[in-house]
Formats: sequence, structure tokens, C-alpha cells
Amino acid sequence: MTRVLTTMVFVLGLWTGAAAPVAAAICGDADGNGTVSVSDGVQTLRAAAGLQSTCTPAVCDVDGSGAITVSDGVSVLRKAAGLAVIENCGGAAAQPATVLRELQPLFKYGLAFATGAPVHSCANAPDGEIDVETDEDGTTTSFYGCRVDDVSLFGDVTVGGGTLTFYLLEADTADEEDFIADYDGVLTLGGSGGARRLDGTVDVTTDSADDLTVTLANVIVTGGVLMGGTARVDLGDSGIADSYTRLDLVFDGSGVAGVVATQADSTTRSLRFDIATGDVS
Repeated sequence: MTRVLTTMVFVLGLWTGAAAPVAAAICGDADGNGTVSVSDGVQTLRAAAGLQSTCTPAVCDVDGSGAITVSDGVSVLRKAAGLAVIENCGGAAAQPATVLRELQPLFKYGLAFATGAPVHSCANAPDGEIDVETDEDGTTTSFYGCRVDDVSLFGDVTVGGGTLTFYLLEADTADEEDFIADYDGVLTLGGSGGARRLDGTVDVTTDSADDLTVTLANVIVTGGVLMGGTARVDLGDSGIADSYTRLDLVFDGSGVAGVVATQADSTTRSLRFDIATGDVS
């Protein structure tokens, strides 16, 4: 009789998906078997709906928002299909990493336009295109679905006599080209030659945080490298303001920016942001 009852409990557990959560080292691997599959996506969607699931926030909160949502379930399914996703498992503490990775193209390519053309070809040419035009307003580089690293770029970057202007959107490189971030703003461009100085604010919308601003102060760009100055990412009006209110970046020419992330309770976290790779530690 005991054996029969044990078997029935085991079968019911399989039927409802109510097995005890299994620890996993891979972001999105809800069942802890070492791979991310469609079944992991189903478990994540069950957790998002408040149903019994093998998910834990450490594994299934893929975007680091602090909660398991339908967006996390979609991300797990995309990962299972081999599509690109932004992974920041680890709970609300990962939110700054998510935002910084979304902003990476601005710091890696956008600001580098101050002293040259850091992007002059598309990995997906001829489907992705770049057009460069010079007129009385300056030199405008226009992107048309241009794949660069792990993003597709659309829109314009214009280098004028004393300004650097952005009307730029980035999306992931999947066929759907899901939105990641867009940039809209005019920066003051000082200095001359191979060393330029950038000041001003860019309005940004990102997939994870909604509306925010990036304000540059005396950012020195030499040969496309951020040699000095600061950038403040104001999250006060963003979708994650209840967790983090701002990120303060300091550039020193090393390619790795020091970051102080200020939380809603005014406590801070110190991070390091590798501008070239997007890694945050």
C-alpha cells in the first residue's frame, strides 16, 4: 500500500509540474538539467502566472527585474531556440547590468563618432546598410538594419562643427529585431583633432527600464576611447526607479568604467562595466 501511494504522489507531481525547485547554474535552466529547453520556458511562464513551477528567481528572472514575468518566459523560449537574449539572472541587483548592456552601443560606438567612424561596415551586408553623407550640417552616418556585434542599428549619427547628434535605435539581431533601446539628443562637441570633449544629455528609452537620460560631463574622447569624464544615467523616471535611481559612470581610458549604482533607499553598489564586451561585474 505504501509503495502504491508513493507512486501516485510521484505521478501527480509530474502531472502538475510541482516538483521541488532544482538549483541550476545556467540562466533560464528551470529544471537544472544543464540545458535550456522549451520545457524550461513553460516552467517560467507557469511561475509568471503564479502556478506551481520548478523556477526560482535566481534562475528564471532572466532580465533581472526582481520578478519572474511573461517577458522572462519569452526570453527562455528564445534562448531555447538559439536566439539572442539579454541575460541578467540574479534578481533586482542585476538591473544595473541590464541597463548598462542596453546602453553599451552608445558608449562603445556612439560617443566614438566624436573622433572618427567606429562603424563603417555591417556584419549582415548587403541586407544591412550604412550610408555616409556630408553637407552643411556635418557628416551623417545612417544605419539601415546594420548588424554590429549583437545588435542591429537603425537611424542616424551626425557629427557637426560643434555637436554630436543621435537619432538612433538598436534592436537584437533576431529576425523579429526586437527593440532594445533608442537614443535622441544633441551633445556639445568641444576640442579639436583626435581629442574631443562631450557634454550634454541624451534621452533614452530601453526595453528594461523605459525612459531615462544619460548626461555626460567633460567626457574626453581620444581615438574613439573614453579617456576621462563622467556619465550619469538618471533612472528617477524609469520603470525601475523603485529599485535604482541612478548609475554614475567614471571613464579613465582603460576601457572599463567604474560604476556606482544608487538604490532607491540611497544605498549604493560598486560595479565595473567593460565597454567593449558589455560585461558587468
